[in-house]
Amino acid sequence: MSALDFEVIDSPDSSLNKTSVLVTGPNDALLVDAGFTRSDGRRLAERIRATGKRLTTVFVSHGD
Repeated sequence: MSALDFEVIDSPDSSLNKTSVLVTGPNDALLVDAGFTRSDGRRLAERIRATGKRLTTVFVSHGD
């Protein structure tokens, strides 16, 4: 079984102090809790793209 890595993404300039977690394996990535704004999404997309992994899942843990 391959190990998983994770990165807590908590940017002070994100909307509503939203925290996301990027979980990566050998080939794929999973994002837990995306941001609220387009700029949040762009920052997260750039972070995911930088990993070189394929985003397969976005998990929203709560409905605010």
